[in-house]
Amino acid sequence: MEKIIVESDALGIIKRIKNWNNKYEIHYNIKTKKFMLYLFENEFKPSVYCLTYPFESIDERMIDYTLKSEIQNRKAYLKEIEESNALLLKKEQKKILNEMENCLSDSKRNN
Repeated sequence: MEKIIVESDALGIIKRIKNWNNKYEIHYNIKTKKFMLYLFENEFKPSVYCLTYPFESIDERMIDYTLKSEIQNRKAYLKEIEESNALLLKKEQKKILNEMENCLSDSKRNN
């Protein structure tokens, strides 16, 4: 087995990270000697990799690193949503303009 799920630590760092999101799991990769953050979906799906900590031990920096990563991911996700919404709005506006032009053309032909 290459990875071990770390359930707790003497400083309570894992518990504090899990308080932020109770679906988080901290894994220790024996081969690379690195700690990694995963998001546990359910028992039927494998955990989703989130990040690898650049630290060799469990300490306070892991909390800051996790929160910083979470905030950056949320900002990127919100930006993606905003861009998608803007594209949908443009498509809808174009559709409405085309419908209006078709109505005007039809009314001119009928007169």
